[in-house]
Amino acid sequence: MVLSGAISAIYPNYPPIYVGTAIAVGSSIAKAVTYYVSYFAGGALSAEKVERLHRYCERMGRWKSLAVFMAAATPIPDEPVLVGLGLVGYNPLRVLFAFFVGKLVVTIPGAYLGKAAGLGLHKLVGGIPAITISAVFTLIVTVVLVKVDLDQLWMRWVKRRGDEEASLQ
Repeated sequence: MVLSGAISAIYPNYPPIYVGTAIAVGSSIAKAVTYYVSYFAGGALSAEKVERLHRYCERMGRWKSLAVFMAAATPIPDEPVLVGLGLVGYNPLRVLFAFFVGKLVVTIPGAYLGKAAGLGLHKLVGGIPAITISAVFTLIVTVVLVKVDLDQLWMRWVKRRGDEEASLQ
């Protein structure tokens, strides 16, 4: 989403739907590699491990494609879902279609938001400064998402709120 927004902000002449679709295709191709590596690696597993994986997969029932979609459309890691389904040999077309649709749901709105933000910033400060600010902001958001443990921050905030409420009582 951040990438599609940044590209649409920097290049507002490109239609956001194309930007979002191109990023979803690229992401899906990259995850297809992950899926197929695990798909073919599944043949090297022992029968006991394959049986255990199949039991886990059966617990998901008809929700396997939804799990792939949610992994693609949310910030949760998608590799455990893709690798697990690849190891048990789940239908590759279903996996890749669900992943692609999940990415489309995120990247196309991100591209439209990025284009709107870029145009607003362009009107506010001009062309070159807008591109520079957009690139710097994208870099900052990317570093924060990669380096900061948001779960840990959330737990600290919840604990601090709990301590404050306890002290008020």
